[in-house]
Amino acid sequence: MDEQRGGGRDDDVTVIQAAYQEKVRDIFKILADALSVGENERNCQQRFKRALMLAKRARDLALEAARDEEPA
Repeated sequence: MDEQRGGGRDDDVTVIQAAYQEKVRDIFKILADALSVGENERNCQQRFKRALMLAKRARDLALEAARDEEPA
């Protein structure tokens, strides 16, 4: 039974990593779209960095929560 729980945690980690990768793709698309319509490059870059930092923080918090999950 513990193996199933451990596998569940591995599944959680996989889902969290996939969600992070998807979020990074979305953030990049937003950057590319903003640049394509002539927005200021520096402002675009700052928004991208901020969004990337927040996505990393969310990923790290979720991974920590998945690791710390206590068995029922």
